[in-house]
Amino acid sequence: MNALLAASGAAVVGAAAGPALTALARSTLRRGRLGRGAVALASGCAGAAAGLVVLRWSGTPWLLPGELAFAAAGVALGAVDLAELRLPNVLVLPAAGAVALLLGGGALVAGVPSAAVGVLVGALALALVYLVLAIAARGRLGMGDVKLGLVAGAATGALGLHVWLLALVAGVLVNGLVALVVLLLRRRRALGASIPFGPSIVLGALLAVLIG
Repeated sequence: MNALLAASGAAVVGAAAGPALTALARSTLRRGRLGRGAVALASGCAGAAAGLVVLRWSGTPWLLPGELAFAAAGVALGAVDLAELRLPNVLVLPAAGAVALLLGGGALVAGVPSAAVGVLVGALALALVYLVLAIAARGRLGMGDVKLGLVAGAATGALGLHVWLLALVAGVLVNGLVALVVLLLRRRRALGASIPFGPSIVLGALLAVLIG
């Protein structure tokens, strides 16, 4: 019951943070725009993510600040990537630092040094994997996606290798499903480079955090 109450409270706070996250995303846009629909979507995503994270990890309080920061950053970064197909350094780098600091510091305070190591190794390893994919894909993945790997890798590396691997696989699968839907619906935008990979990275990592 206490976990449900905490999760409900987190969902309300997350939803209330939706407009602020959208405003943060909007401040980094070069040419795109985020309307009322984006605010509503951001509020729903932030609320759902916050509630589910608290519900899943309420028994491990040192994890919550970092994982909630990851969820919030993911909403803002996903909004920008959907609007302009880019992940600005002004958002993604501070997000990587905040998530790594909160999770790594929390792990050390809680006496779980292996998790702190996992934060660092997970962040660097996932960024390296995306760098290799970016080189192989010849432009279909950008350096913003590589840097986002630092954020997602830190958020999942804290939970162990199995969660990190799940995030990697889930991100690729989600992006593949999105590409398939776009192909089947025959959208005007070309398949490939026009499909942002950032939201899939975030969703894949969030699913791994919740399942793990």
